[in-house]
This record gives sequence, C-alpha cells and structure tokens, in this order.
Amino acid sequence: TSGSFADAENRMDLYVWGSGGDGQLGTGSFDDEAECVRVSVACSSVDGVAVDGSHMWVWTGDGRVLSCGAIVLDAPSECPRRNELVPHAIPRGFFVQSISCGWNHALLLSRCGRVLACGSNAFGQCGRSVSSAEAISPRAVVPVDGLPDAIVSVACGFRHSCAVTRNGHLFAWGASKHGQLGVAHSVSRRHIDVPTAVDCVPG
Repeated sequence: TSGSFADAENRMDLYVWGSGGDGQLGTGSFDDEAECVRVSVACSSVDGVAVDGSHMWVWTGDGRVLSCGAIVLDAPSECPRRNELVPHAIPRGFFVQSISCGWNHALLLSRCGRVLACGSNAFGQCGRSVSSAEAISPRAVVPVDGLPDAIVSVACGFRHSCAVTRNGHLFAWGASKHGQLGVAHSVSRRHIDVPTAVDCVPG
C-alpha cells in the first residue's frame, strides 16, 4: 500500500494501490488495486501518511487524525475484528507530529512529545500488560507510560515498538523472541510490555 496527495478545495486526494484485503486502501471495499486509485479526504492539508500491511493513517495540518483498515487483530474472541473501509476521524485531545504503523498497531507522537498507542497489544507492542490478551481500539488511543523524556521519534516493527527521547536515549518494547528489541536476555521472553532502555546505543 502506498499513497501521495494533492490539494483540491479543502479536500485532499490520496492515491493508493496494492492490497486492500483489510480495507486499508480506504476505497470503501476490500478489493486489491493494481493501479493508482484516488481516495478523497475532507481536510485542507495533509502532514503525512503512514501505512503497513493492514491499515493506513493520515494526519493533517490542523491536528486531525484519520485511519482505515484493520482496527483490531489478534483480538480475544469477545473483541471481534473490525474494519473501516474509508478513512475515519480518530477522536483525540492532542496534535499529532507523526505516526508509525506496525502490522496491526500504531504509535502516535504528539507535538508535545507524548507517545500514544492503539491496535493489537497481543505482544505488549502498545506498552500495556498483555495478561488479558488486551487489544486496544483506536477510538480509545492510550498513552504509553514509562518514557522518561519528551520523545522526538517513534517507529513500529511487525509486533514491537521503539521511541527516541530528546536526549538521544532509545527505548523498545513488544515482541522479543528473536532479539528485535536489542535488550539483554529478552530472547528468552515472548515479549516485554513496558518501554525498556536499549543500553548499547552510545550517548
């Protein structure tokens, strides 16, 4: 999935293509698209677009956030999977600076340096306990606790997350089975569900 945009009378045109099996193209269907298809979004400017295998996020110049595609994956049976087929607004009380997508979760970085998360938390990738196999809906975006300084950058892997503080410190959390967090002794654990310092990064 990819996209670009152009202004058109207080609407932005996203151009999307690729897999649409989870509704992540925002075209209103689950169809794949081999060529560029236009998707119109009601906003006057777009600051960025983030995509991954099952969802797409858009953040605007006035702080709005929209998303489409798979909303909850790897969810417990009492929390069924939901899909949004067109970009819809995510309620928020913050201005977004950037967004990063994992396969089925996302990190939102606010302009004041706070990190918020939503989506599947099956491996702790949203920074919360997974004792109940919790899955978080984007309609209840939650802060990631345990990050000591204002954050300047976030990144999502397949099922893990990373953040860099303004002082250059790197934190990681989520799936750790293959050593992807860079944290000592994490390979023996299925996941780490709290932000943990990556000590090997030079100051």
